[in-house]
Amino acid sequence: MPLHIEKVSHSYGTVEALEEAFVTFANRVPFYGAVIANLDDPGVRRLLPHLHRRVVTYGFSPQADVQGRAVTLTPAGGSCQVMVGGREMGTLAVRLPGRHMVSNALAALAREARVVWVGPRIEPQVQLQWLVARGCAAGLAIRQGTEANYLRLDAHLARTSPVPYVSQNRLFNLEFPRDPGGCGGLLRKDGDHFSALGVSEMARRADVVAAANAFLQ
Repeated sequence: MPLHIEKVSHSYGTVEALEEAFVTFANRVPFYGAVIANLDDPGVRRLLPHLHRRVVTYGFSPQADVQGRAVTLTPAGGSCQVMVGGREMGTLAVRLPGRHMVSNALAALAREARVVWVGPRIEPQVQLQWLVARGCAAGLAIRQGTEANYLRLDAHLARTSPVPYVSQNRLFNLEFPRDPGGCGGLLRKDGDHFSALGVSEMARRADVVAAANAFLQ
C-alpha cells in the first residue's frame, strides 16, 4: 500500500485527524504485505514510528530502502540511479517530465520488493523457574512425538503461507537436542537461560534478515 500525504481533506478537518486515519489504514495491511512509504514526505516520516506493519521506504533520501540518486530531468522525462539496500541496481528512466514522476516510478519499484515470511523458532523450551526449582539433576525429557509435531507445524506454515516461507529450523540448521537428560542438552540451543553455549548460539542467529537473504540467493 503506497503511503504519502499531500493535503488535508475537508472531511478530516485537521492534519492530526488525517494522519490518524492514515495510520489506522496502514496498520490494516495484511501481515504478509507491506506499506510503501515516501521517505521524502515529512508527514510520512512522522507516521513511521506508529506503523506496526512491514514498511518499505522509497525516495531520494539516502535512508530510503529504495533510493533514487543522481537524478536527471529533461523536458522529455527523467532518470535516476536506483539503490536498494546500499547496492546499485541500475538506471530507472521515465518518459514523463518532472521529479515527482521519477519518485512515482521509485514507488512502483518498491512495491516489487520481495516479501518473505521467516517462520518462528520451533524448538523445545524449558522454563528457567523449573530449572531453579528442580535443578539439572532432576533430568529433562521431551515427550515422544514432540519433534514430529514441530516439523508438521513448520510444514503447515510453509504450505499455507501466501508468500515465500523460510523455516528458521532450515535457516540456522536447528536440531532437537540429542541428549536431553541434563541442562547441557537443552540449554545448548537456548540463549534465554544464559548458558554460555546458549548465548553463543543466539548470537549466531541474531541477524535473521541477513541469513534469510543469503539463504534465498
